[in-house]
Amino acid sequence: MTERLRSKALRARLMDADEAVRRFVPERGSIAFSCMGGSSLAKEIPEALARSADAGRRYELTLLTGGATTTGFETCAARLSIRRRFPYLSEAARTPVNEGSVEFFDCRIGEYPNLVRQGTLTAGKPLDVAVVEATAIDEKGRLIPALSLDALPAFVEASRRVIVELNERKPDLTGLHDIYRVRPGVPIPIRGVRDRVGTPFVRVAKSKIAAIVRTDREDMPSAAYSGPGPTDLRVAEGVAGCLAEELTGHAWGGRFALQLGAGPLAAALMEVLPFRAAANTSHVGRNAHNGVGGSQDFTRAARLVVVAMASTAAGDRYSRIVPLLSSPDIPRQDVDVLVTEQGHADLRGFSPRERAERVIDRCSHPRFREDLWAYYRAAKEAGGHLPFSLEAASRFAETQGRP
Repeated sequence: MTERLRSKALRARLMDADEAVRRFVPERGSIAFSCMGGSSLAKEIPEALARSADAGRRYELTLLTGGATTTGFETCAARLSIRRRFPYLSEAARTPVNEGSVEFFDCRIGEYPNLVRQGTLTAGKPLDVAVVEATAIDEKGRLIPALSLDALPAFVEASRRVIVELNERKPDLTGLHDIYRVRPGVPIPIRGVRDRVGTPFVRVAKSKIAAIVRTDREDMPSAAYSGPGPTDLRVAEGVAGCLAEELTGHAWGGRFALQLGAGPLAAALMEVLPFRAAANTSHVGRNAHNGVGGSQDFTRAARLVVVAMASTAAGDRYSRIVPLLSSPDIPRQDVDVLVTEQGHADLRGFSPRERAERVIDRCSHPRFREDLWAYYRAAKEAGGHLPFSLEAASRFAETQGRP
């Protein structure tokens, strides 16, 4: 342990998770857990919180996470009284949000750290406690994070206290990170892939570190992500095909950067060609589903935006190409190309009506194509630059979910 906890002054703060929760987590207040897709998420403190709740402690908490969590984490969180949470929902967290017992707001991941630092999500107050995972603590008490950095620096900066889970199962990642805080209006001074502009650690005052809890456990997979299936691989092949000609054209000069998304489609794309996949995942109908995540941060900065997705969901019972969206994450002005396993549609330079025709013709699933054409014809009769028909959209919705 001494080689991982190199600050002698902090060794006296080693304790088990139950003691850390009892002494430093308030019954009413705010708590943050750094993580992304389940990676680098604390293991011991969530379970200790659940045990304390089972023993009679009554919590009323605002919960912040770095991103998607795990089923195990959400099982523990369900035994607490979470009043509100930000900025992302894993599957097990959706029911209380959609029933109205937990208040929830999703925000762009790129804006999230500043909202945390400003206290916007905690009623103008500091976070009561941040729980973060580290692979080491250096001689000056600085944290060496695990693989997911996410909002960890913001959580540490904005909190009154920090509980560190020191994970000895993972390698000491000293020197891996390049942690840099973006300043408004100041370009990030990176000119080459070998440039380093930040620090390999997260600074934190020793006085703020309330407890250090040892753990020796692997990360658990996030329920938000799964491995790629056959349809994902077909979509990925379609993306590779439509980008191959695009990116070798003279307009790109042979130089381009590709941003990889997250989830099963991104995993499939790693096998053929990395790119940025964007989709509407924040809401389904009236209900919150996941969260807007980082898609908008990437699409607004991209020269070419490719939205890639399967054309159907739930075993072909639902079309993912629909007449109307309740909560679009990415506006039509930001979408250049749509790719599904059925084909791809280059939408650049086309009007809303023309785009609809190309999407239905080239990207929709044959099972729903005629129903989409029927909606489109009814919408056109209503007229307008952006024609729509709520009545026809309702009829289309009735076709969904059939075996």
